Amino acid sequence: MLKISMNDLLAQISIALDAVEADLLGATKYHSKRTAVFSLEIGRKLGYGDKRLFALAAGALLHDNALTEYILSEKKTEKQEKQEMNMKSHCILGEENCKYLPFYKDMQGFILYHHERADGGSVFLKKEGEYPEEAGIIALADQMDVRFCLNRADEKKIQEIKNYIRSNAGNCYDKRTAEAALHVLDKKLSAKCSDERIGAALLEEMPKQAERLGFEEIINLAEIFARIIDYKSEFTKEHSTQIANKAWYMSGIYEMGEEERAKLYLAAALHDVGKLFIPTAILEKPGKLDEEEFEIIKSHAARTWEVLESIKGMEEIALWASNHHEKLNGRGYPFGKTAADLDFNSRLLACLDVYQAVREKRPYHPVRSHQDTMQILYEMGDKGFIDNEINRDLAVWLEKLPEGYAQKPLL
Repeated sequence: MLKISMNDLLAQISIALDAVEADLLGATKYHSKRTAVFSLEIGRKLGYGDKRLFALAAGALLHDNALTEYILSEKKTEKQEKQEMNMKSHCILGEENCKYLPFYKDMQGFILYHHERADGGSVFLKKEGEYPEEAGIIALADQMDVRFCLNRADEKKIQEIKNYIRSNAGNCYDKRTAEAALHVLDKKLSAKCSDERIGAALLEEMPKQAERLGFEEIINLAEIFARIIDYKSEFTKEHSTQIANKAWYMSGIYEMGEEERAKLYLAAALHDVGKLFIPTAILEKPGKLDEEEFEIIKSHAARTWEVLESIKGMEEIALWASNHHEKLNGRGYPFGKTAADLDFNSRLLACLDVYQAVREKRPYHPVRSHQDTMQILYEMGDKGFIDNEINRDLAVWLEKLPEGYAQKPLL
């Protein structure tokens, strides 16, 4: 069993999701956290208990978790009807991504219906009372921050927001939700939503919840976040997922215990969470990166460490995940560790990351065969970058995978 602070996990993942929204849509920093804090204030005004408040905050923090998938589909068409269908798809995918969270039953429908209107004039044509009240709360909080920037709301702006809510109560927003929002919207809330205070405000207001995750729950959690990470770029749609699956496959070959295998799978799934902070234009650049762009790309490993190391219960996972670009000869990043600092699982993930990146299609190279991929890995091993003993194992066992495709764990 692995005990993880869900508050820490959700807060840190929301920061990464906000980075995607800022990159792709120009959203402001900490948007998800502000949506969560405003939602919590409304929920408390409506008399919600701690369990319901936690689920509400979780839904608010994750409300745009499928944004990467949505934007990727948007690239393929300019037709308005397709865009409307994609908005619906964005809600469906977001809900689907969350259905295996250990507390999903408490937040069912929150993300699916977070774009609904009280008058039924939105993607699912649901009216007030036909979707969870929490979905309506998240919709109001989300839209007020997008439209008015709650972190910069002075008295004049607060009055403007209140007037907007009043004029849209009963059509855009549920009347009960709108009334509660009007009661809690003041200078004190705006101060909590400032960039300087929003992190502390969320920590103070969101009820604490830690989960003891079993084998199946860890695997499901990994799959959720790998999917979110991989869709940042159309060239990495299965990168983290395949590294996680290959880590699971190889950990079985190495006869690791079930808990270690599950933790390694989660580390592999999250190893590139830092890439959510990297501009898509750099990730998908077809030509050679210049020096500045390469330094930006390299920063993703440090960002992975920053996101994961503060999540209580994931300390070992954070190390394995953030070590995937370290080199045995000390010439890697972000910390310049050497062979003495790198345990077996860190070395294994480093080899698997190279294997997957070299083999899969990228803007700057086509799909490669197993043999050609292994030749590059051996060359890197000979230079002291990665572990050639592990490479020899990969050469034998990954060759057995049909077209290099590893299946996810069977639960």
